[in-house]
Amino acid sequence: MKILCHILPSVLVLLLLAGCVGSTSECRIKPPPAGLEPVDGRTVVGVITAENRGAFLFGCLPLWSGYPYNPNRRDYKTFRNYMTEGYQLHMLKTAARKAKAELGPVETGEYDSWLYTLGLVWFRKLESRAVLLGPEAAHDR
Repeated sequence: MKILCHILPSVLVLLLLAGCVGSTSECRIKPPPAGLEPVDGRTVVGVITAENRGAFLFGCLPLWSGYPYNPNRRDYKTFRNYMTEGYQLHMLKTAARKAKAELGPVETGEYDSWLYTLGLVWFRKLESRAVLLGPEAAHDR
């Protein structure tokens, strides 16, 4: 029992650092796949994906999560929960504005992993995906 009290904090720190070194918040734009149909009469110019990762103690207390205001930089904040759809939407809108396009419908999924830490630390990934729409087609009058 005494050994466990000395080893457990070290194991928790290693798990925390292992999560912080990897990717935290990312936002990527890829070209549209071939044969993708127009959405609402507008051409699809790309597919945008936003991901955010975090670690939670017992699945509810945030240890760290990716900082959505600096995606693609491995920037994270400790003891903050940025794992919400609102922050995902912010990343998508910012990237769409830089690409000079508009967002299409957004789909979001959440994935949890806790097995190898026996439920002590939960790693969570929130992923949102949308299509980027080009300018509206000119209507004939």
